[in-house]
Amino acid sequence: MPFQKKMVNGFRRKTLSYKAPREKNRIFTPQVNAFITAFLILGIFVFGIFKAVKGISFRSIISVLATDLKEDRYGHTNILLLGTGSVGHDAADLTDTMIIASIDEAKNKVTFVSIPRDLYIKDKKYGGMRINNVYFAVKKEYADSTYALDVLQQHMENVIGMDIQYRIKIDFSVFKEVVDAIGGIDIFVPEMINDPLYPKGETGFYETFFIPQGLQHMDGETALKYARSRHSTSDFSRSARQQSIISAIKEKAKKAGITNNTDMMEDLYNVIEPKIETNIGIREMITLAEIGSKMDQGGMGNYLIHDDPSRCGGFLYPPEKELYGGASVLVPAKNSFEDIQKMIDIVMNNSQTKNVKVQVLNGTKKPMLAGKTKDIFQRHCIDVVRYGNGKDSKQIFTTYYRKTNTPEINTMISVLQQFIPGMITDEVPAEYLTPTYASDADIILNLGSDYLQYELKDPFDQIFAIKKPEKTEEAGTTTNTTETTTPTSILNPQS
Repeated sequence: MPFQKKMVNGFRRKTLSYKAPREKNRIFTPQVNAFITAFLILGIFVFGIFKAVKGISFRSIISVLATDLKEDRYGHTNILLLGTGSVGHDAADLTDTMIIASIDEAKNKVTFVSIPRDLYIKDKKYGGMRINNVYFAVKKEYADSTYALDVLQQHMENVIGMDIQYRIKIDFSVFKEVVDAIGGIDIFVPEMINDPLYPKGETGFYETFFIPQGLQHMDGETALKYARSRHSTSDFSRSARQQSIISAIKEKAKKAGITNNTDMMEDLYNVIEPKIETNIGIREMITLAEIGSKMDQGGMGNYLIHDDPSRCGGFLYPPEKELYGGASVLVPAKNSFEDIQKMIDIVMNNSQTKNVKVQVLNGTKKPMLAGKTKDIFQRHCIDVVRYGNGKDSKQIFTTYYRKTNTPEINTMISVLQQFIPGMITDEVPAEYLTPTYASDADIILNLGSDYLQYELKDPFDQIFAIKKPEKTEEAGTTTNTTETTTPTSILNPQS
């Protein structure tokens, strides 16, 4: 496979792509088809490029053709999943769906992180722009899709702070055809959608898209509208809906045994093949198929980068349009991607900490310290189950009280110490084991006066109004104590 390097406008230009050959009389094996249960469209595309001979087992194919996947320094394989509009649409080359899939083969896990289309980035040639416009701009100028994907991939790596080994771009309209081909899907709709401004095809007019709350059976057209509707909920809800469609198709394919139906898989491949572009080679896809055949829902994690600072992934905010040429964009509150990169490192490279729970206590005289720390931790997807004042306000040294000594808890303490250094002990004060401080936390972080020398600063303090702090800080949980007020319009920007 050719690999050429050239510097163009500050970017490394590469030619490294794979287009699956069109073959007649392609034969699929049920074991290969099982990959759809994990990776949806990528899986379907995998099936389409296998030419197996009847009587040869999947294990034999793997032993001969499979190859090791490229990995990052953590042993993970990171894939950039891109969704674009339909061919012929004015904005067909805008990558409105961008998801990083990080595969941990050793632990049989995959973590998905969705990146919002309105994220503001700076390009060396084009200046400031929304990240969903990068591929469109570069392809339009150079008429080179592979190079445009190279540039977008490098921007994405700059955002997440990780290397991306592979990518796959697909026409988003393929969702409709795949859903219809498998007989529809069942999705629980968490809240009613009533969108009077859903684009009516390519006519320039609008139509109303309505779907009630609850479990709904969707055909392809409904599923596509459900995934793409923007006006009734936030762009981040749209990303969550897209992930739910991926899961629903995967489950439907598994339950219906579609992955064992070679005729159906042939039809699905013929639908998808013209609408997909990837740099994943055949032998690497065989390896992915083997990984996917063992993957289940319990091994998957879904995360979003968004603009609600009270939740996991909420690092962004929408600035005044006038500051960005009238464009609606999202920028990091910290004015860098540092916090996003920390959060992604936690959920992808330290996923064993997912179920570890933390309590934050303020052992100083400075009010509201535990609550502010809780906000920052939760934003980084750390599960803070309780926060409040400590047993006294004369704690000198910041201390991590470890209730049990396990690898997961120790990894979490290592993660926390990247934010707040402190001593570690298994000798939990008796007061913290009484009902007054009762919680199911595995770790109790007691902030001491030494912490005041390097106190974490919340970048949102410079953006949102802060309520006047009280003299004391009442104990609270993450669900009933609020210290910041955030306008609804900021949490739910409209397109």
